[in-house]
Amino acid sequence: MSKKIFLCTFVFICLALISCNPTSSSTSTAITVSKLKINDGDASNWTVSSSGIYNSADDWASMSGGGVDGTAYEYTSTPGLSFTQVLDEKMANTTGASVTIYVIDYSTAANATAMYNYKKSTSNWTQNKVVFDTYSDTEAVGCNSSAPNISACAHFKQFYIELGFEGETDITVAQNSAVIFLGIFETKISGN
Repeated sequence: MSKKIFLCTFVFICLALISCNPTSSSTSTAITVSKLKINDGDASNWTVSSSGIYNSADDWASMSGGGVDGTAYEYTSTPGLSFTQVLDEKMANTTGASVTIYVIDYSTAANATAMYNYKKSTSNWTQNKVVFDTYSDTEAVGCNSSAPNISACAHFKQFYIELGFEGETDITVAQNSAVIFLGIFETKISGN
C-alpha cells in the first residue's frame, strides 16, 4: 500500500514539474511593453515627446492620434488578431526629425509574425521595400514610399514593432536610425 502511495505521489510531482517547465518551447516572454519603453538617452540625440500604454484598440483609438493616422483597429481587425498591450511613443531628435513608435504585444510569436507578414504584404510595403543589412526580411523591413521619411516594421518574439520617421532629410540617416531603434528593442526583448 505504501508503495502505491509513494508511486502516485512521485507521478503527481513529476507531472506538476513537467507542466511548470520554465524551458518550455513558448516564444513569448514575461516582458511587458512598459519594459520596452525607450527612455531619453537610449538612442543618441533622441528624446521622448510623449508615451502611452493602452490595453485595447478602443483605448488606443480614443487617444489623440489613435494609432497610425487614427487606424488603431487595423492592428486587430485586418489580420483578425488581438493584442494585450500597445506602447505608443513619440520621440524627436536634435535635427528636428521625429519617430512614432508602436510596440504591440500579440501574446505569441505566431501572432506577431502574422501581423508582420500582413503589414509587409500590403502594396505600399511591397513596392517600396527596404531590406536592412542587419536583419533578414523575415524579421524586419523598411518602406521608403515617402522618402526620405521611412517606416519600418519588425517582430521579435510576441512583439510587433512599427516605426514611422518624419522630418529627416537624408534617407540613409533615417534607415540607420530605424536599425538603431530595432536593435534597442531586440536587445530589450531578448534580455541582453
